[in-house]
Amino acid sequence: MHARNNDHYIDDTGQNTSHWFEKEMRVDLDGDGVIDCVDSSNVQETMIYPAADGKESAHLRARQVKQLCQASAPRDYGRYHSARQTSVAPPTPERPGMFGRQVQHQDKMRDVPEKTTPRVVDKQLFSARRGESKLVAAPPHESDMFRNLHQLRAESHHDVTDQQFAEALNSARRGSALAASGAAVCDAPVTRSSMVAASVLVKGDLPPKQAHERAKYSKMRVEPHAARDMTGWPFHHQDRLKREDPYYVKPVQQTGSSGVKYDIITGEGHGFWY
Repeated sequence: MHARNNDHYIDDTGQNTSHWFEKEMRVDLDGDGVIDCVDSSNVQETMIYPAADGKESAHLRARQVKQLCQASAPRDYGRYHSARQTSVAPPTPERPGMFGRQVQHQDKMRDVPEKTTPRVVDKQLFSARRGESKLVAAPPHESDMFRNLHQLRAESHHDVTDQQFAEALNSARRGSALAASGAAVCDAPVTRSSMVAASVLVKGDLPPKQAHERAKYSKMRVEPHAARDMTGWPFHHQDRLKREDPYYVKPVQQTGSSGVKYDIITGEGHGFWY
C-alpha cells in the first residue's frame, strides 16, 4: 500500500479528485523567463537574412582568377591555357574531335546526297519467271469460309447467331445434298439487308452471294481514305459511288458485333470475302 502513487484520481479517503492534473496555464517552453504567448523573439529570428552559402563569393573568385590569367597572356592562348590549368579556376572546356566536329560531314560545303536505290536487277532473276501468270487467291470452301470470325461478323444478309444458319452449315459439312449444290448460305434464312438492288425496276434487297462468287478479299483492297468513323461508316452505302459496293454494306446487328467491318480499337480492317 505504501508503493501506491499519490497522483491518482481517487485520493486516500476514496473520493474522486483532480488536483494533481495540470491546469491550463501559460508556459515558458524556451526557458527565457517570458511566456511564449507574449514572446516575440522567434519573430525577430525569422526576419534576419540567413547567411550565404558561398556560391556568389566562389563565382567572383573564379572570375578574378580568369581575368588575371587573361591579363598575364593577352596575346598567347597557349600561355593562358597553361596558366589556367594550374590555377584554381575551372579548366577551359575542350571540344571533342578536330575543330569541334559534332555532325557527320560537317566540313563539307554541301550536303552529301543519299544513294539512290538501284532499279536494275540481274536478268536471271526475272527472265525465268517471265511466262508465269499472276496468282489470284481463290475463295475457300463455303464451310471453311464461314469458320472465320471476321467473316461471320461482316455478313450483311444472315444472322449468324440463328440456329437455322448453323444447321445449314452443319449439313453442308456432312456432305448432304445441300452441300452438293454449293449454296448452303443462300438457302439459309435471310434477314433484312441494306444492300439494295441497283436497278429501280428491281425492288428489295439483293440476295446473298454464294461462296464461289465471293472472289474479292477485304485485305487486298485499298480504301480511299484512312480515317474511320464508327457512327458514319455504316452510311457509306448511301453514297452513289459506294451504293453497289458490298464492301461498305452494313453488317447485320448481332450479339457481340459492333455493326462495322473493322476493329473499333485498332482501326484495322477485318479479313472477309465479299
